[in-house]
Amino acid sequence: EDVTALRDYFGAVTHLPRHLGFLQFRVGGEDHRLELNPAIERGITFAAPRNSLMTSVRYKVFDDMLIGNYMRTILHGEFERTGAAALYPHFTPFVTKLGDNGGAYTPEQIRAYFAGYRQRGFFQFTPNEDQQAMARAVADYLD
Repeated sequence: EDVTALRDYFGAVTHLPRHLGFLQFRVGGEDHRLELNPAIERGITFAAPRNSLMTSVRYKVFDDMLIGNYMRTILHGEFERTGAAALYPHFTPFVTKLGDNGGAYTPEQIRAYFAGYRQRGFFQFTPNEDQQAMARAVADYLD
């Protein structure tokens, strides 16, 4: 049941298989691996207490897990960045900001999400390196 919930939650984020081969969850000393794209050797392991992990998935607040100090994150393979920055721009923004907060999981939903900002005149990325990386990550989803 938990593995199905994890698969459904992360499987909804259609951007992830473009950049990650797998996500693995270590709960109670047991690993549960979700294959995203077998052609990619890069992946992430999250080691967390079961109740906290599943609550964050159930209520779509995975960002709380990322900013809390009780989940261990292990990177596997080559990432463009190191440390916490490795989760940007292809994991954290797509799972937590666009997905959890914006309800945008698919290319169509992401386009609609940014179209709303564009209509209100709030669609610019600053020269900041993180912002520019995000601009490149979402470029394929923009009209």
